Amino acid sequence: DSHVQIEDLAVGRYIVVRGQNKRFFCMVNDISLNTTNAQIESDPPDISDTFLAEIYSGTVAYSIITVTPMLVIDENNPLPVKTIPAHFTQAFNATEEDVNNVFGAEDNIHFNVGSPLELQETNINLNLKRLVERSIGVFGKSGTGKSFLTRVLMAGVINRNIGVSLIFDMHNDYGWEITSEGESKVKGLRQLFPERVVI
Repeated sequence: DSHVQIEDLAVGRYIVVRGQNKRFFCMVNDISLNTTNAQIESDPPDISDTFLAEIYSGTVAYSIITVTPMLVIDENNPLPVKTIPAHFTQAFNATEEDVNNVFGAEDNIHFNVGSPLELQETNINLNLKRLVERSIGVFGKSGTGKSFLTRVLMAGVINRNIGVSLIFDMHNDYGWEITSEGESKVKGLRQLFPERVVI
């Protein structure tokens, strides 16, 4: 849609594609610009004329977002994706209700780990019982908050009494306390759960 501002989209945002019978819960993986005429890149038109800008936008010059279907929401139950939506199916930003249909509400099993991009009022609640059934890993670039997220997950597992962990903590990220990037002290697992954590 030529009226959608590409700057309002972001990689990592949740998208819902509403098919005829199913809703596809997707994530934006890539955003790019494209044209139907390669000459427009070397000789751009004068878009100070708003009429010309509207003609070029969405026809000659357009944006592409690449989304990956993550789940199918069928009658509010998330299921694995085994198909894709048809051509010309409309896509929308995921609402708070869409996200909650996938992640559930916070309770004695679901544990809040934060909010997605640009949906600060929406909570991501992981099912910790299912999370600890298999091996898991937290991956990311340096400085993206892996240690803090891991501490939050382990605190949830300990608090909900769902699992037992043996942690090899070479950088002392989880023990007594750690200093955040803002130079403030953050409690470690031993301070949070003195009766249940042994160093």
